[in-house]
Amino acid sequence: MDWKALAPHKPLEGHDPLHVSRPMGDGRRLASMIHAGLGPFAVAGPVGCGKSTEIATAAAELSHGPEFFALDLPLDQFLNMRHLTGADLLWALGGSMLHGVQKQFQLQLELPEEARSLLTGEAPNQQGRSESGPYRDAFLAVVREVKKKGPATSQVALLLDGLEKCPEEQARIAVRTFLSLKDEVELAFVVPPSLVIGPANAELLSELRVFPIRPVPVLERQGARWKEGRQFLMDIFHRRVGEGTNEEALAPLLETAAIFSGGLPRTFLQLMRDAGGYATVANRELPTREDLDNAMRDQTDSLRRLLRDGDMQVMQAADGSDGLEIPIERRVRLLSHGILLENEVDDKVIVKMHPLLGRPDWVSLYA
Repeated sequence: MDWKALAPHKPLEGHDPLHVSRPMGDGRRLASMIHAGLGPFAVAGPVGCGKSTEIATAAAELSHGPEFFALDLPLDQFLNMRHLTGADLLWALGGSMLHGVQKQFQLQLELPEEARSLLTGEAPNQQGRSESGPYRDAFLAVVREVKKKGPATSQVALLLDGLEKCPEEQARIAVRTFLSLKDEVELAFVVPPSLVIGPANAELLSELRVFPIRPVPVLERQGARWKEGRQFLMDIFHRRVGEGTNEEALAPLLETAAIFSGGLPRTFLQLMRDAGGYATVANRELPTREDLDNAMRDQTDSLRRLLRDGDMQVMQAADGSDGLEIPIERRVRLLSHGILLENEVDDKVIVKMHPLLGRPDWVSLYA
């Protein structure tokens, strides 16, 4: 079995044959809300919860009809996120739209030569340029041409990923740049939790709508859809390694990995990928429970290395509450790394420590 095919860190495009729809349908729901003009949206959630894949799913949903040109753009693949400027963003958006419009609508846009030259040339930071005005004008020229020459009801939706890899100052610059475009385009962009938690973000929050993507429920106490959540994770596994692959033998391990993943798809896939690696080292075709235990110990160790003094005590005290009593800086950090997880249970958001940290006796309990 090719355990590398699990590819825990690989986001999928919405139309990828390996894609499995989440039980809550987050990507489709986001697309519906964008279609209804309810944005702009700040998409937030812990690392590994599936934000990139759901953004791509929403873009694919919007692109099915003639109403939208939807651009799904992973900014970190185009730009230096540590030195991001508004000019860089507008250059990436405008140039990507030019290419995408030609591919989706087969349109040749009539643009001023200066605008076309700016958007198809080198990035502003490579030219030592920082002024955003000319790039904003060029970007808006593309948007208006799409609306004029595209299908009769053509709108532009930008679904953007990568801001989690920015320092906070650059992320704020990016969000401000996006919001300056909100009267011309529909917007949804992934943001780090530091931009949507706490009173210091009141001004930003007044201009956008937070769209949370949370771990899927995997335990009965997490709500009525917990069985669907577990099945979703197992379906991802089977879709990536092949349907019918020793399902009966692997079922107990998949159940355990789902429980201890905390409902995070990336963690679930990483646990099974590592368990498969341990099995390969031992010349076994399939992993055993011992292999999965070793994989869980590795992941527990990785999480523990992210902890600071007092984190465990604070999380234990907040367990099952809304988490608001945790100081903001600490809460943002713990949520960002998926150490502290938010679940929606009976229309209330509660926080729980990641199960790999919260149950030090997990080996004996699940042996």
